[in-house]
Amino acid sequence: MASASPTQVYGSGTTSATTGSTTCTASGGAGGYTYAWTYVSGQHFGINNGLAATTTFSFGGSAGVYTGVYICTVTDSALNTAQTSNVTVQITLQ
Repeated sequence: MASASPTQVYGSGTTSATTGSTTCTASGGAGGYTYAWTYVSGQHFGINNGLAATTTFSFGGSAGVYTGVYICTVTDSALNTAQTSNVTVQITLQ
């Protein structure tokens, strides 16, 4: 089983921004977990530390509100996988 917290992260800036962090937590399975954050839909953001349990997202561009959805897939040492529910990422540029 895998869960992400928080499931909504935000960032704001003038021409670029980085969000607060979200953390993928694994439970059960065979331990020795690996993590992979991946894009689902909406705006593509840079995934900082995309192979770590905790990550942030970043984006640069013109003024606007940008929203994307990402998930974290956890793999244990027995190669069993679990995915988090969606994490909504929103970045506002002014």
